[in-house]
Amino acid sequence: MLFHLVCAYAAQTASISPDSLSPRTYRSGDQPESDAPTTKPVADGTVNAVTRPPRLSLATVVLDCPDAQALSDFYRKLLGWEVKWSEPDWVLLRSPDAGTGLSFQSEADYQPPVWPERPGEQQKMLHLDILVDDLDEAGSHAIAVGATLADFQPQDDVRVYFDPAGHPFCLFIN
Repeated sequence: MLFHLVCAYAAQTASISPDSLSPRTYRSGDQPESDAPTTKPVADGTVNAVTRPPRLSLATVVLDCPDAQALSDFYRKLLGWEVKWSEPDWVLLRSPDAGTGLSFQSEADYQPPVWPERPGEQQKMLHLDILVDDLDEAGSHAIAVGATLADFQPQDDVRVYFDPAGHPFCLFIN
C-alpha cells in the first residue's frame, strides 16, 4: 500500500497530467517520426491500430538502505534538496528545480554493495553521478556531511565516494 501511495504522490509532484499518460492512436504512416510506433493488440489477438508508447516521466530514484531517515538527511545536506514526503521508512527529496526526485526506503536486510565489484560479493545496482563545479570543494563538502572517499579512483576528473549506507556515488566535472 505504501508503495502505491508514494508512486501516486511522486507522479503528482512531478506534474504529470493524466493526458500525458494515455497512449495516442494513429493511422499507419500518420504517427510523428520521433515516436517509435508499436502495434496495439486486441482481445482476440489481432492488431487494430498503430500507437506510440505513452509519455513517461521518471519521478524519483529510490535507494534502499538500513535507515531511510538517516540516509535522506545525508543527501539533503549534500545536495541542498528539500524533504517533500516523509514516513518512518520512506523519504522523498526533491530538487528546488523540481527535477527527478531521490527517495529512500528502509530495508531490514539491506546489504551495502562492494565497489569496485568483486565476484561473489554484493553488487551495486546503480550509482549517482553528481555534476560539480570544483571537485576539491565538493569533495570536502561531501566528507563534511558524512561521505567517505573510496580508495580506488578510476579517473582524474571524477571522485568516487560512499554515502553512509555504502552506496557509491561520483562527483565529476564537465
